[in-house]
Amino acid sequence: MFRKLLITEFDANKLFLILALVGNILFFIFLGLRESSVKSFMAGSLNVYLFLLLISGVWSSEQKRLRLYTQLPVTVTEVFLATWIHIHFWLVMHVCFWLLYGVVFDPQFSILQVAEIVSAAMGIASFVTLIGIAIDLWAFKPAYVRWMYIGGLLFLMAVAVQLDMSIGIIGTEEGFQVLPFGLLGEGRSGLIISIIVLALLLFADFLVYKNSDHYLR
Repeated sequence: MFRKLLITEFDANKLFLILALVGNILFFIFLGLRESSVKSFMAGSLNVYLFLLLISGVWSSEQKRLRLYTQLPVTVTEVFLATWIHIHFWLVMHVCFWLLYGVVFDPQFSILQVAEIVSAAMGIASFVTLIGIAIDLWAFKPAYVRWMYIGGLLFLMAVAVQLDMSIGIIGTEEGFQVLPFGLLGEGRSGLIISIIVLALLLFADFLVYKNSDHYLR
């Protein structure tokens, strides 16, 4: 049943997957002909990913999806996994385009940049997961936990502003970073730490999702 659920999740969002594919191909050709760096292509490709991910979330109501899933013999864990597998597969597709672009068009691209690109992707996935936790907390009881979480994020942002630290997805002369995740380390160590951080965030979101008040309970 999980396989059927996963296929259903991909089928429901196939239009957005196709649009993401088309968007990446257009940026691939346009920026490639202009001999732009892989960093520039990643920025354009990432805009496609985040924009379509946002539209996908607005287009298909979470509660509507859950009502549909209650008609199937699936568990909360299976629905959670199917949702995040779809989102991360979508991101992996973009990462493949980033690597291909670097190999084909960027003369300064090297195998050493692969770890940096994958680490940046882990940062983006963590960034999306943080937003996902906030969304899932909307159905979590007691409600004050949600506001504590949002308040905590706002507090950390305020501290970062006071310390003149960058937040979010930025391009620098050194490469493409997702701050503050880009501060976790460089190269292989940064990649390992990014994976651990992402795993912890996904586990936290799973606990929130499993204990939220929705149609699957």
